[in-house]
Amino acid sequence: MPSTARLVNYEQRTSGLMLGLAFTYIALYAVEVLATGLSTDLLTVITVVGNIFWASFIIDLAIRTYLAPNRWMYLAKHPIDVLAVILPMFRAFRVLRIITAGQWILTRGSSVAIGRTAAAITAGVALVALVGALAILDAERSDPASTIDSFGSAVWWAFVTLSTVGYGDVYPVTGTGRAVAVMMMIVGVALLGLVSATLASSLLVRLRGEEKTDQQELLERIDRLEGKVDELTGLLRTQIPGRGGHGSVP
Repeated sequence: MPSTARLVNYEQRTSGLMLGLAFTYIALYAVEVLATGLSTDLLTVITVVGNIFWASFIIDLAIRTYLAPNRWMYLAKHPIDVLAVILPMFRAFRVLRIITAGQWILTRGSSVAIGRTAAAITAGVALVALVGALAILDAERSDPASTIDSFGSAVWWAFVTLSTVGYGDVYPVTGTGRAVAVMMMIVGVALLGLVSATLASSLLVRLRGEEKTDQQELLERIDRLEGKVDELTGLLRTQIPGRGGHGSVP
């Protein structure tokens, strides 16, 4: 049976590569969505390279599942990873491949200390917002009834959705756009929980540090008092006859 050590070793050795592929895929996808006037040949190259990168995400998940001690349990504990590679297989949901890349950055990035600081969390939120904006713009801009027809409105929608505010001034009307919205909502709730947990952990560490400082100060005071008591005891012994001292009490 595969051991957990083999899985951990694989993830540590390949996290950097998978992160590089994910970031490169996002960059290519951004060019495809935002750049206008691209030649057909260039679009074909971007599509082929993107398909290769997306296939690598599937292979990565398959290898991790194979190395897991309990494969079904591993898949059950990583539902977002599974959905991220399954949904884009359907033509209507191919736009969700950009969500796949963002998901891989969040899940595999934990092996290289991504998301463990406030600055990293902020960068993660910005990255997810960018990914969501690109995905929703790609899904919605071809529909005449859509209100998300520019990158600016897509970015606004992404941040509003991630914050779980939901003003409703711009919203998706296509099936693919709504699928992107659902995933963004899930990520938004998860990010809020992550930020709350980080703040609570930081506060707890600070309170424990202050408590430890107070205890240390109290112990130092007790040590000083014990020293003074020892000095007084020694002085009294030198003054009281029969206690080993040479003095006498008048």
